[in-house]
Amino acid sequence: MTAHAFYRHLGGTRFESTEHAEGAWNPEQQHMAAACGLLAQELERYVADTDGDRLPLRFARLAFDIMGQLHSGEFDVLVETIRPGKTIELIEAAMVKDDRRLLVLRAWRLAVSDSAEMEGYEDLDIPGPTECEPYPEMTKWPGGFIRSTTYRQSARSRPGNGVVWMTTDVDVCEGRETSTFARLMGMADTTNGVMPRGNKDEWMFPNVDLTVYLYREPAGQWIGFDVQQSIGPDGIGVTSTVLHDKSGPFGRAEQILTVRDMRS
Repeated sequence: MTAHAFYRHLGGTRFESTEHAEGAWNPEQQHMAAACGLLAQELERYVADTDGDRLPLRFARLAFDIMGQLHSGEFDVLVETIRPGKTIELIEAAMVKDDRRLLVLRAWRLAVSDSAEMEGYEDLDIPGPTECEPYPEMTKWPGGFIRSTTYRQSARSRPGNGVVWMTTDVDVCEGRETSTFARLMGMADTTNGVMPRGNKDEWMFPNVDLTVYLYREPAGQWIGFDVQQSIGPDGIGVTSTVLHDKSGPFGRAEQILTVRDMRS
């Protein structure tokens, strides 16, 4: 029976990807977005078991680095504390296959305190998902991950710059409740492909990393991308995104790109 989740838990630290996790550049590999969602969920589970009665901390920065091809199939997720602390903590989660680290997440957690008197955002609001139109262009990407997600686009969008909303009802892991945090972090990597500067059939522009900064805790099922993509003359680019939920901006995402001409 087909799972309605990106992954299955096989016991212990072992997981298996499903067809919903298939990548857009290569369906034989996992989509980085799905893999990021799983590592984020495993971090959540880890801190729930280790926090105890300590002061509340919140994930503030998540840095994902691709160390190897994210082949579909079975793998392990290993989690450990790198830098313990009462108010600042660094945790690492790694996707490991055949003793090789494929994707590594390092996340800073910072102590929560009342800063309402200082609250303010310079990032601008964007049209909400109900104010945007369906975005059929995304269906041209292959792979099960894209097929399992829904997109809406603002009319002001153009190649390299625009607004896109995204959601999915597919769980991160079969048999486990998917939190808002894990669901949204499991879509953030997609921002690189929603507003490309060039034709995806002529150019490849995969990212090798994803760094997410969260100045507010997000909520809801939809994630909004206010995207700017810049590409230099020598095969390197960057996708910069302000992240939104329906209440407004909550953070930023940065991705470095390796750009390759596929026409020759």
